[in-house]
Amino acid sequence: MIRNKIYLASLLALVIGLVGCKKDWLDVNEDPETTSNVDPEFLLFASQLEYSNNRTTEIGLSGSMWSQLWASGASASVFRNPERYIFSVFTTGNTWRTHYPNTQKNLQFAIDISEADGKPLIAAQARTMRSLIFYTTTILWGDVPYSEALDPDINNPKFDPQEQVLNGILGELDNAIAVFANPPSPAIIASDHYYSGDINSWLRFARSLKFRTLMLMVDADPSKQSDIQQMLAEGNMITSGTDALFDFYNESGHVNPNWEVINAFAGGQNLFYFASKTTVETMQKYSDPRLDVYFDQGPDTNIYLGVYPGDPGDYGLNSLLSLDVIRPDAPERVFTYTEQLFLEAEAEYRFGSVVTANTKFREAITNSMLYWGVAQADIDTYLAGIPVLSGADQAAELQLIAEQSWISLIDKPIEAWTMWRRREFPELNIPTGSALGSFVRRLPYPPDELSANTNAPVTPRLDEKLWFDQ
Repeated sequence: MIRNKIYLASLLALVIGLVGCKKDWLDVNEDPETTSNVDPEFLLFASQLEYSNNRTTEIGLSGSMWSQLWASGASASVFRNPERYIFSVFTTGNTWRTHYPNTQKNLQFAIDISEADGKPLIAAQARTMRSLIFYTTTILWGDVPYSEALDPDINNPKFDPQEQVLNGILGELDNAIAVFANPPSPAIIASDHYYSGDINSWLRFARSLKFRTLMLMVDADPSKQSDIQQMLAEGNMITSGTDALFDFYNESGHVNPNWEVINAFAGGQNLFYFASKTTVETMQKYSDPRLDVYFDQGPDTNIYLGVYPGDPGDYGLNSLLSLDVIRPDAPERVFTYTEQLFLEAEAEYRFGSVVTANTKFREAITNSMLYWGVAQADIDTYLAGIPVLSGADQAAELQLIAEQSWISLIDKPIEAWTMWRRREFPELNIPTGSALGSFVRRLPYPPDELSANTNAPVTPRLDEKLWFDQ
């Protein structure tokens, strides 16, 4: 069995290497193909597909390890490097390429074509997607090309400060929100992956993206508090039944890519994704019933035991990630009602009503547990044991919100990492064999971009805080 695991490990490393070895066209203004005659609806579909595939596999799998949401347990030795803050040029390069010359270029073409054809709703969809992807890019790298990134006459776009990027995103979202809120007649909109062209859902999605961006910014820019309070009063953000999802299906060619890895290289067994010490112990602290859903008990121990980051795991002793989390039809959850509720709970607690914050907080936990199939009786028992948010101990109650949010983000590693950088809960551990003396807070810029773009900065230390991380 050990020999088979070593073989599978080597094979997986080889395949990931081959996938990663494709040439990285990293110049953000390089046009990989001519798309002037392509239907903008197709370009929107393509951007959603590529973004979610990258979020699920390359940046998602590595992110689940460096965030300590999952653990590699040294399985396949493929994910131990990112867990130790040693980042592959393929992971960073392919993610950069996905964000810039692929999705962002296609979205710019979609906007140009839609506006020329008198289809402002499709342009608004593309602007919303563009904002989502720029948001993801800047929370990964910090200062990134933005104002000049899509200008075809500029070969070496400047790297804009993160504050400027985030403010630019807010402006872009305001543009899209105005179109969704007052749609033209006839209302021509693309039938997309997330909402099949439902205008009201796109409006809520764009407003939620704006709200999330404001919450990211407010510690570094307290003036955003008034905008947050206004959005709380207005509402009309993602609600029950309007999650932004990219669906995968239990059929050949359409399965969740995480499942495809273990299906192709481990016969459908999970030999690669362990439970992390951080997540398991945070959940055990609260006697969380989702432990039974997220992880499998160690077969030799019949207990949940996570792996310390960077350490080897033991298939007999340690818990592995459950196939419920990485099932073939598990959707890529781009933005969920649970995430929205936790953001609103934090915002209400800090800038509004503590009573409302407590209500939103409990709704968030309930919504997460219902998604994962926890029985209502167990949810009620759990909530009865969770302290009521009262404002009596702000530090402890903000920690409670942060840790409960972390638990809900089991399949959303980039959001978990970003939330941790904002609140620094739960407590992480310096990985064994870490390349840093502290915790990673940004990714290194891809080498090809650094060499190709004369305006590219020198990569700061990876434990240096980004602008928002105050």
